[in-house]
Amino acid sequence: MNELQTTQDLSQIVIHFNTVDEHKISLNTFLESANAFDAAISCINEKIYNSKIKYKIMVRPPVNGSFIEILEVTITNNAGEALLALGGAFTFANTPVGAAYIKGLTGKSPIEIATSLGKKTKEYLLDENSGTNFSQNESAQEFLSAIFAQTAIGFMKKTTEELKKIGVHTQNHREAFAGKNKFYETLIKDNNVKDIGFNLEEKFDLKRSEFLSQIVILPQEDEENTEDWVVENENIVANSPNWNRDGRKWQARCSDGSDVWFKIEDDTFWYYVDQKKIHPETNDSMYVQWAYPANKNRSNLKVLKVITYNGNTISQPLSETELLTMLGNYTEKMHIQPDLFTPPPSSV
Repeated sequence: MNELQTTQDLSQIVIHFNTVDEHKISLNTFLESANAFDAAISCINEKIYNSKIKYKIMVRPPVNGSFIEILEVTITNNAGEALLALGGAFTFANTPVGAAYIKGLTGKSPIEIATSLGKKTKEYLLDENSGTNFSQNESAQEFLSAIFAQTAIGFMKKTTEELKKIGVHTQNHREAFAGKNKFYETLIKDNNVKDIGFNLEEKFDLKRSEFLSQIVILPQEDEENTEDWVVENENIVANSPNWNRDGRKWQARCSDGSDVWFKIEDDTFWYYVDQKKIHPETNDSMYVQWAYPANKNRSNLKVLKVITYNGNTISQPLSETELLTMLGNYTEKMHIQPDLFTPPPSSV
């Protein structure tokens, strides 16, 4: 027989049920738990890695004590796919936004996670050529397996308010929150489950009385992905900004003199806002990449990327591949270059 597991690998998702009947849970609870984490990882993969990372979730043998379900994340990209997918993933982890996202969910920076996996993996993450050097492909896969597992655990146990503070909202992680809702709804229906934890110890992260608070109201599903979109790069002047990401829309004037209202969905921009690296003035100038449904004539505008803010570079515009993934069918209007009144860009 295999020895019972006593330590938790970073690539593993431990779902530790404190139950009335110590050694049993219902099949439905078991399956819905796995499905919830699969939904969370899928959403995280789409959000930060453009769904380029391929993975599978395996079920590990249970251990002694309260009923423990162990899932293991395994990266399955082949060598050719890995060159682009894993390289891009490491690039993201090394950016301020990527590092903040990962640390916000896991409590550890990418470097700290890599260090926990060993010297070889840490050196790989710090290697500026890691995007093309796949002689250490095993280190890359080990790192990403850990990232997926640990970010999913953090997502499932943090409160909605804690997630909002790190930029994880129901609007941009809808499928993950849907899975999380189903997970806690299933636990509430299963009277056998008293508490839930995400480690091998007899210490539980949430009591049964806290399950309900983890369930959130989801926004309506976006049906506009079935429509054609128009994408533009535009110079605007923000007359009425709103520094609360979940608040009302921004109001601005376009280069043609028309007024528009919009939401900003650029995580990098909101990261800089949180870090107080955006310095607002009166009537701030912005150069943005935005999108709107083709049949709605600049209504329902959403800013995908804030390219510059008062002349300071914030984000790079989305590529054709990224736009197709996000919007589906779209038409790109001719990019409008910054006008003569816009100061040359400089880094924030």
